[in-house]
Amino acid sequence: MAERTTADCTTGFQARREEAKSAIDGLGSPSYSGESTGLEARRTGPSYGGIGTVRYARTVPRDAECAKKLKKRTLTNLYNERPTWLDLAHRKLDETVFAAYNWDPGMSDEQLLEKLLALNLERAGG
Repeated sequence: MAERTTADCTTGFQARREEAKSAIDGLGSPSYSGESTGLEARRTGPSYGGIGTVRYARTVPRDAECAKKLKKRTLTNLYNERPTWLDLAHRKLDETVFAAYNWDPGMSDEQLLEKLLALNLERAGG
């Protein structure tokens, strides 16, 4: 039997991805149809119609083997592995931030910290 990936280990993974994309694209919220898809948002807060936190269904492992794989799927492990796509995303973000502040991307860490401190003090009024 072929080894399963973490994507194979979750129920409704593709449906959740499509629902999230639809909600983001439409700037709306997930549907609340009578049929349960496991995608419904549960609202918490002072009142259902008021301001509160929206929590979406979690990824549920199919079995014990999958639960073991999913348990290893953490941000710490992701950053320790540092896949190429994550490294490129951080580089792009760094370039964007440097451009937004009109800073030289080749500056040293010490120069960067000096600029950040100066900016922080300026905004704090000090």
